[in-house]
Amino acid sequence: KEYYGFFYNCHSLKKVPDTFRLPDNATDIMNLFYQCNSLETIPNNFVIPATATNVANAFLGCSSLKNATIVFNANLNHTSNFITCAGSEAYPITITGSGDLTTVGFESHTCYYIIK
Repeated sequence: KEYYGFFYNCHSLKKVPDTFRLPDNATDIMNLFYQCNSLETIPNNFVIPATATNVANAFLGCSSLKNATIVFNANLNHTSNFITCAGSEAYPITITGSGDLTTVGFESHTCYYIIK
């Protein structure tokens, strides 16, 4: 259930295998990909499950992430910096899903997001 810091500071990680999925009952994914600054690819339609209660800093510092689609199904009271400094004008990050994105922190001054 807890994936806290699973890939924390894994600077050499460039691609998460397509077979990697968070289980439907994952609760704590804080710092999941924290400072994985070489990470370019995650599985298409990467799901943040509805059971997630802590998603803070899950993608903080993923400055190389491109063309990702994150399906955000969690409904949280508050979180900070879920995703920062990811995406570019050429490779935006798409956030979709049934979750409440109004409480999710996005640092966007250098980032490009499409929220659907």
